Amino acid sequence: MRERERERERERVGGKKRNTNLKQSSGGLSLETWWSRQQKRFLDRNTIPLALHLVEFCRKRTLKGLTPIGNLNSLVQVMACSEPACAERIPIQVKVIPRKPRILLAASGSVAAIKFGKLCHCFSEWAEVRAVATQASLHFIDRVSLPKNVVLYTEEDEWFSWNRIGDNVLHIELRRWADIMVIAPLSANTLGKIAGGLCDNLLTCIVRAWDYSKPFFIAPSMNTMMWKNPFTERLLMSIDELGISLIPPVTKRQACGDSGNGAMAEPADIYSTVRLFFESKIRQDGSNIQQLAL
Repeated sequence: MRERERERERERVGGKKRNTNLKQSSGGLSLETWWSRQQKRFLDRNTIPLALHLVEFCRKRTLKGLTPIGNLNSLVQVMACSEPACAERIPIQVKVIPRKPRILLAASGSVAAIKFGKLCHCFSEWAEVRAVATQASLHFIDRVSLPKNVVLYTEEDEWFSWNRIGDNVLHIELRRWADIMVIAPLSANTLGKIAGGLCDNLLTCIVRAWDYSKPFFIAPSMNTMMWKNPFTERLLMSIDELGISLIPPVTKRQACGDSGNGAMAEPADIYSTVRLFFESKIRQDGSNIQQLAL
């Protein structure tokens, strides 16, 4: 009998000690009050649901006397961090899906603009394409021949899309959107405007606002004697200083009947030149198209 009474006394004293330890480790509060406060801290800080699950799991173990409450308190303090702080410490692997390059194709007033639809088709199979046409080039462009997913912008769009301060400015938006710009065909007139810094239409405004750290190609098209004119060489030297790349014209019989150099390169050759240049630059820089102008 005495031995049983001693065992009961030891259990009673031990229980009081455990309760005392629990209250001390929880700041003198009851266990349930302490846990409700800890859970509120998690909810207030938008902590991930997994933390609440672990807290609840540990709470049940504590009530059964399986887990010291002091250790659990330390666990809660470590876990009670906000999501942004945790995100900075834990590296997250993100799978980057490359997007298509964005090509801005433009046509100026040359007979070679009759091939503009074919040029758009070449690029649209590889890239996202938007098109710009001067008023003179519309005499030669067949809009029906353009790919259905290619939007053609003209001078009217530049003015009618803007009504008040705060509206988007078309030539700026197109410049921001594009990764590459290609003018094909480039007429002698537009060549002179670009070299002189003129910007009196949608196309030349884009060129004047262009970021020349991005690729820019021109494919001239003009009469043989216009191509041989000394002014042409001077103008080409001026725009070469801007970093604009020349896709040289070819020799053939021209629409006017003259034969010689000055005809625009074939659309397939223009497309191949631009694509090879762009992809080689990507490999050389060790970068990804996803990093460009997002």
